[in-house]
Amino acid sequence: MRSAAQHRAPRSKDRTTAWRSRALVVAMLVGAAGLVGLWVPDRAAASCAAPQVWVGVGAATPTPVTESALALVVRPGDRLVVRGELFHTGCEDTSSTGPGCSGPPASDRERPMADVPLSLQQGASAWPLGSAAAGPRSEHYPVAFDVVVPDSVAPGAATLRVGSVDVLLAVQV
Repeated sequence: MRSAAQHRAPRSKDRTTAWRSRALVVAMLVGAAGLVGLWVPDRAAASCAAPQVWVGVGAATPTPVTESALALVVRPGDRLVVRGELFHTGCEDTSSTGPGCSGPPASDRERPMADVPLSLQQGASAWPLGSAAAGPRSEHYPVAFDVVVPDSVAPGAATLRVGSVDVLLAVQV
């Protein structure tokens, strides 16, 4: 027969094991919480939208220009209708003094660009086609050009540059 002390020993051992298990779980949770507390997300990256451009040839309605757009087919003497938006200096996106987007607004204010150049480039040759001041913020800082493809442009690849936006052209005769 077992004595009362022998019966208590396994029970005491079970309590000690259970207590140690709970203490280990609590220590792991506290440690994990501490590691999570050390992790601070990077600041959110602020970025303003790039200018957007639409181009039409002749009487065609201007269509948006994208990075994946095919080259626009033009001929010397063709009329180009060029429209653009978001031609401004500065950026009123959010900035941050801490993690995420919780910071105060950016300090550099947007202003319409005073001189948005338009040019056609082909190889070593360049034709300045004009410049325009961007319109007001309420109209999304627009620019507008109505120009003619120069007669001296040769057949082949060319680039219509609107400020910092490049439009690929395929010149045909």
